[in-house]
Amino acid sequence: MIRAGALSGGHARAIASLPNPDEQHGLAEEVVRRGLSVRQTEKRAAQIAGGPRVSREKRRDPFTRDAEEKLSRHLQTRVRIVRRRRGGRVELAFSSEEELMGLFDRLVEKTREAR
Repeated sequence: MIRAGALSGGHARAIASLPNPDEQHGLAEEVVRRGLSVRQTEKRAAQIAGGPRVSREKRRDPFTRDAEEKLSRHLQTRVRIVRRRRGGRVELAFSSEEELMGLFDRLVEKTREAR
Protein backbone atom coordinates (compact mmCIF):
# COMPACT_ATOMS: atom_id res chain seq x y z
CA MET A 1 0.00 0.00 0.00
CA ILE A 2 2.96 2.30 0.67
CA ARG A 3 4.55 1.48 -2.71
CA ALA A 4 1.22 2.09 -4.41
CA GLY A 5 1.01 5.49 -2.73
CA ALA A 6 -2.15 4.70 -0.78
CA LEU A 7 -0.35 5.09 2.56
CA SER A 8 2.41 7.44 3.70
CA GLY A 9 5.29 6.63 6.01
CA GLY A 10 3.41 8.36 8.83
CA HIS A 11 0.42 6.12 8.28
CA ALA A 12 2.69 3.06 8.25
CA ARG A 13 4.36 4.02 11.55
CA ALA A 14 0.98 4.41 13.24
CA ILE A 15 -0.26 1.12 11.82
CA ALA A 16 2.98 -0.69 12.78
CA SER A 17 2.40 0.30 16.42
CA LEU A 18 -0.29 -2.38 16.58
CA PRO A 19 1.09 -5.76 17.72
CA ASN A 20 -1.37 -7.95 15.82
CA PRO A 21 -0.82 -8.32 12.03
CA ASP A 22 -4.55 -8.81 11.46
CA GLU A 23 -5.28 -5.52 13.25
CA GLN A 24 -2.54 -3.82 11.21
CA HIS A 25 -4.05 -5.04 7.95
CA GLY A 26 -7.56 -4.08 9.03
CA LEU A 27 -6.47 -0.58 10.02
CA ALA A 28 -4.52 -0.13 6.78
CA GLU A 29 -7.63 -1.01 4.79
CA GLU A 30 -9.74 1.35 6.92
CA VAL A 31 -7.26 4.20 6.37
CA VAL A 32 -7.39 3.76 2.59
CA ARG A 33 -11.16 3.25 2.49
CA ARG A 34 -11.95 6.26 4.70
CA GLY A 35 -9.05 8.46 3.61
CA LEU A 36 -7.84 9.02 7.17
CA SER A 37 -5.09 11.51 7.94
CA VAL A 38 -1.95 10.42 9.82
CA ARG A 39 -3.28 11.99 13.04
CA GLN A 40 -6.61 10.21 12.66
CA THR A 41 -4.73 6.97 12.01
CA GLU A 42 -2.66 7.45 15.16
CA LYS A 43 -5.82 7.99 17.22
CA ARG A 44 -7.50 4.97 15.65
CA ALA A 45 -4.42 2.78 16.34
CA ALA A 46 -4.43 3.94 19.97
CA GLN A 47 -8.12 3.04 20.25
CA ILE A 48 -7.52 -0.41 18.82
CA ALA A 49 -4.44 -1.08 20.94
CA GLY A 50 -5.89 0.25 24.18
CA GLY A 51 -9.39 -1.07 23.87
CA PRO A 52 -12.29 0.87 25.36
CA ARG A 53 -11.22 3.61 27.72
CA VAL A 54 -13.22 4.88 30.62
CA SER A 55 -12.78 8.60 30.96
CA ARG A 56 -12.91 10.05 34.42
CA GLU A 57 -13.55 13.69 35.08
CA LYS A 58 -10.63 15.34 36.81
CA ARG A 59 -11.28 16.25 40.39
CA ARG A 60 -12.27 19.85 40.49
CA ASP A 61 -10.80 22.26 43.00
CA PRO A 62 -13.54 23.01 45.58
CA PHE A 63 -12.84 26.76 45.35
CA THR A 64 -13.23 26.68 41.58
CA ARG A 65 -16.45 24.66 41.87
CA ASP A 66 -17.80 27.13 44.43
CA ALA A 67 -16.93 30.08 42.19
CA GLU A 68 -18.65 28.37 39.24
CA GLU A 69 -21.80 27.80 41.28
CA LYS A 70 -21.93 31.39 42.57
CA LEU A 71 -21.34 32.88 39.12
CA SER A 72 -23.90 30.52 37.66
CA ARG A 73 -26.57 31.61 40.14
CA HIS A 74 -25.71 35.27 39.73
CA LEU A 75 -25.59 35.24 35.90
CA GLN A 76 -28.40 32.70 35.54
CA THR A 77 -26.46 30.50 33.13
CA ARG A 78 -24.04 27.58 33.22
CA VAL A 79 -20.50 28.73 34.05
CA ARG A 80 -17.30 26.74 33.66
CA ILE A 81 -13.91 27.88 34.89
CA VAL A 82 -10.96 26.31 33.09
CA ARG A 83 -7.67 26.75 34.92
CA ARG A 84 -4.25 26.58 33.29
CA ARG A 85 -0.81 26.88 34.82
CA ARG A 86 -1.05 30.61 34.50
CA GLY A 87 -4.49 32.08 34.19
CA GLY A 88 -7.34 30.33 32.45
CA ARG A 89 -10.74 31.20 31.09
CA VAL A 90 -14.35 31.53 32.16
CA GLU A 91 -16.93 29.95 29.85
CA LEU A 92 -20.54 31.16 29.90
CA ALA A 93 -23.21 29.06 28.23
CA PHE A 94 -26.15 30.39 26.25
CA SER A 95 -28.58 28.74 23.85
CA SER A 96 -30.08 31.66 21.98
CA GLU A 97 -29.34 35.18 20.89
CA GLU A 98 -31.78 36.49 23.51
CA GLU A 99 -29.95 34.63 26.28
CA LEU A 100 -26.65 36.05 25.07
CA MET A 101 -28.03 39.60 25.09
CA GLY A 102 -29.49 39.09 28.58
CA LEU A 103 -26.16 37.77 29.80
CA PHE A 104 -24.37 40.71 28.24
CA ASP A 105 -26.77 43.14 29.91
CA ARG A 106 -26.25 41.51 33.33
CA LEU A 107 -22.47 41.70 32.96
CA VAL A 108 -22.44 45.32 31.76
CA GLU A 109 -24.92 46.35 34.45
CA LYS A 110 -22.62 45.05 37.20
CA THR A 111 -19.67 46.86 35.63
CA ARG A 112 -21.57 50.17 35.67
CA GLU A 113 -22.58 49.68 39.32
CA ALA A 114 -18.98 49.05 40.32
CA ARG A 115 -17.87 52.47 39.06
